[in-house]
Amino acid sequence: MAEAQEETILGDAFNVENEDFESISTELEDSQEILQHIPTIRVVDPKKEHPVGMIVDMTIEVSCPDCCDLRGSTVLIGDVCDQVVAEQTLVGYDEENGVNTTGSFSVEMPKEEGDHTWTIVFYPSESNPEELDEELGDSNENDQYSEDLVADAQHAIVQIEYTFKTVKHITGMSVWRNSGEPVPVGDEYLLNVGVNCLLGCSLLGQTVSVYHDGALLASAVVGEPAPPLESLFYAQVPLKAPDKVGMFALECRLEPEGLDLSHTSNSFRYILTTNKRAQCRLNLAAISEEDSAPLALADFVVRPKDGFAAFLRSGEDGKVSIGMPYGDVYIEANCDNRKDANASITIPEGQEEYELTLALAWEPRRLD
Repeated sequence: MAEAQEETILGDAFNVENEDFESISTELEDSQEILQHIPTIRVVDPKKEHPVGMIVDMTIEVSCPDCCDLRGSTVLIGDVCDQVVAEQTLVGYDEENGVNTTGSFSVEMPKEEGDHTWTIVFYPSESNPEELDEELGDSNENDQYSEDLVADAQHAIVQIEYTFKTVKHITGMSVWRNSGEPVPVGDEYLLNVGVNCLLGCSLLGQTVSVYHDGALLASAVVGEPAPPLESLFYAQVPLKAPDKVGMFALECRLEPEGLDLSHTSNSFRYILTTNKRAQCRLNLAAISEEDSAPLALADFVVRPKDGFAAFLRSGEDGKVSIGMPYGDVYIEANCDNRKDANASITIPEGQEEYELTLALAWEPRRLD
């Protein structure tokens, strides 16, 4: 009887001890959960779109809810195929705001156009909790040190997704002629075409084509940029004007091919005008109304009847000339700080040259 009672007492004591042990274990686990800090990751000034294959600058911040200094920890960026895009170390710490940063670093965007998702993972630099006992031993004098390391070791590995889109590089195009005059009907002329990538890629060897009403007129391969348009890859396209007077819309196209990175196609609408062939040389001059002095760099607009306007600029001597068909012609001249002058003339058939001088009065422009 006494032995049974003793066993019961020992059993109760054993149960109490187990309950206390479980309680203590639970408290320790709760304590560890409390001690585990969950950092947050932030991409500084994230962009929704990036050009394909572009090298861009990124900065990543990591913040601990307890404002811990996490310098030395690692930030890893991986793509959808688990390939490492970048690996950075937290090198900066703003103690006032509790923010850790990688600083600015460069990363290459995917070369494929479309939507992409990168995974950004934070790996704390601290020791594993399982290794702490081996590092510290059982000495009581290390208790405070042990508590600090346990706390430090409780930063969780966390990750976020960075979603963005890669887009083609944008191309630009300029089209012009070296003359401000309409092209005589049926004559050959040159159309200048300049193209570029707004991000600086080479477009050397690309083809530009000129169409009218959907029909291909001519093509040319662009060469190296040349002064004064060092930013444009340049070609001259030889063309022939229509055999009638009129206004014609030409479409110039660039459809990039064979480039390492995707580029947008581009088109430019150029309006070509044609006039009758010249039959007389019209010599124009601009002078000052006050003293008949020549006016340098005066601008002239010359428009034959039933034709299109030509835009001319005089030299230092105030003179310029243009070929005109016989018949009625309207001329207008203007120059800085001068009142515009104009005249309507009729060039008689058979006349080889026609002289016209326009006097422009002094009239300073008022600033608004």
